[in-house]
Amino acid sequence: MITVNIQQLVSAIAEADIYTLPDMDEGVTYLYNTVYKRLSQGNDVKLSEMDFDCFDFENIASFKKLYEKVFENNNHKVCGIITGLRKIIPACKPVIYI
Repeated sequence: MITVNIQQLVSAIAEADIYTLPDMDEGVTYLYNTVYKRLSQGNDVKLSEMDFDCFDFENIASFKKLYEKVFENNNHKVCGIITGLRKIIPACKPVIYI
């Protein structure tokens, strides 16, 4: 059985550093905002709306490396935390008033 101190969990979350994106050049930033971010939010990406002059093949390769090293790794960690939290069974304790 997993025991979680809710106050400690909330405190640790509040004290955690704010996630910031790694430094990206303009082409990779364009791919992140125009393609990855929109697709990950469930939105469509239309080829007719993309400006192909904003990035090149090297930017695509750089974004692939960034995805594999950062985004995919972070997603794996988050899934692990979520799986652990879902295994927690709430414990009902009687309240005693004095």
